[in-house]
Order: sequence, then C-alpha cells, then structure tokens
Amino acid sequence: MEKMNKEYPILSNWKFVFHEMYSLDHKYPWYIAVRSVAGFLAPFIAAVIPSVAISLVEKRQIF
Repeated sequence: MEKMNKEYPILSNWKFVFHEMYSLDHKYPWYIAVRSVAGFLAPFIAAVIPSVAISLVEKRQIF
C-alpha cells in the first residue's frame, strides 16, 4: 500500500482550486456553492412534497 503524500493538505488544495476557478470566471465558486446547497436540500424537498400533497388531498383542499 502506497503512503499518501502529506505535502499538500486538503484545505490548501481547496483554496487553490477555488482561487483558480475565481480567476477564470468569478461565477464558478458561486455556482458550485449554490449547486451544493441545492444538491443537499433536494432529497429533503422530494420527501416533503408528497407528504404535503397527501395531507392536502386528505383534507380535500385540492381536487
């Protein structure tokens, strides 16, 4: 098993990548941040929408 090179810590790598993205286009880091938050929230929203719809149907507020 090969040892990992500890010369570049992960936070240093993230900083480098975001700096490079920002220098190419100032929108890239924001795009990744929004995309990450949306990806995190999507499963929760997907779980809530059907339960709300079923609740409304049971209360006969729609259809």
